[in-house]
Amino acid sequence: MHNRGSVLLVIVLAALCVRAQDEAAEEEDLDVFRPRPAPGLRRPPEPTYPSVAFSVRKARTDSRPGTRVQFEDVLTNGGEGWDTRNNEFVAPYDGFYFFIFHAVSAFNSDFTMALNLNDRYQVTAYGKSSDYEHGSNSAVLNLEQGDRVSLQLEQGIIYEHPGNEAYTTFSGFLIYT
Repeated sequence: MHNRGSVLLVIVLAALCVRAQDEAAEEEDLDVFRPRPAPGLRRPPEPTYPSVAFSVRKARTDSRPGTRVQFEDVLTNGGEGWDTRNNEFVAPYDGFYFFIFHAVSAFNSDFTMALNLNDRYQVTAYGKSSDYEHGSNSAVLNLEQGDRVSLQLEQGIIYEHPGNEAYTTFSGFLIYT
């Protein structure tokens, strides 16, 4: 009986060693893809990306078809990309950016809202005219420093609550440079 227990213990330990060796070999296989410094040099630091993010809310109630949507409140403006005077995002760096926007139609009117890059159409959101319908869209855009992104009400009327609630939002952030 004692011999069987020792044999079983040796088998379990051998299996654990083989498993550990397999995991180490798997890690080495993955390590092939990691850059290695030249002998005697330290590994270079991981790249860092600038932080850029904005979020604005509550469209002004005087938004008219064919005009840029004007926002009342800035929730976030990390990286200072949001231009409050012109109601547009101005890319502080070259890179890929994600944008998302939402709006609600007025009770008896539908709406179409466009996301524009340098005043050129990119994507549209649509909300139909029945009981305050929601419309939204999003896009990933490859921007160069200084490119401008804004929303334009193409047709119809959007609804905003007369109090502090906000139904129209526009947000974006830098994914990577």
